[in-house]
Amino acid sequence: MNALGYILQEPIPRLPLDTAHLIPLLQSNATALAALPLPVKHPLSLLSHLTSLPSPDPYTLPSGDVLTPPSPSGIPPRKLVIFGDCSGGTSNLIFEEMCRDASLLIHECTNSAIPELVQRGDKGRKVRMKGMDDGLVKRSEEQTGKKVGHEGPKEGDEEKSRAEREAIKVEEIRKKAQKRGHSTPSEVGEFARKIQARRVVVNHFSAM
Repeated sequence: MNALGYILQEPIPRLPLDTAHLIPLLQSNATALAALPLPVKHPLSLLSHLTSLPSPDPYTLPSGDVLTPPSPSGIPPRKLVIFGDCSGGTSNLIFEEMCRDASLLIHECTNSAIPELVQRGDKGRKVRMKGMDDGLVKRSEEQTGKKVGHEGPKEGDEEKSRAEREAIKVEEIRKKAQKRGHSTPSEVGEFARKIQARRVVVNHFSAM
């Protein structure tokens, strides 16, 4: 399966130009700039030269004055990291180094194992399984230890059986996502932790 990833990083933010000083200086050099072998017909265009490049070189005017790019503002440049379908998560040392200190990580994520404690309980479970294929019902009953329409284990056994069921469910969801070329929330979270992402957004675009 093919996947696409993007890393977008803005240039180092710089302090504003002192245009009150630079504009009169450029205007006073206008005639000499137009007469250069590589003429500068619009002297104010040199202002954009000082700000449009990540590391512009100083520019020496015919008068001998040197135009220097503004100093860095001290604000860290923002980095946006975007990953599409990534089977098994984005576990790659080169990727991790490239993506480190991301301001925002947007990562594909599909299947998630939801703990029973945050689901709707037995009543909701029966409603959700109504009309489900018999094979899927049987498989669910084997995994959860609960018969559809019947009471589950006694309270004393509930905590242990719940942990076992959830461990099985997490592993099955992981295998299902990996088989389809996708990532689980825990895999995205682990990658975000490794690259020290400041914010994380999980999403998925499906053609279905």
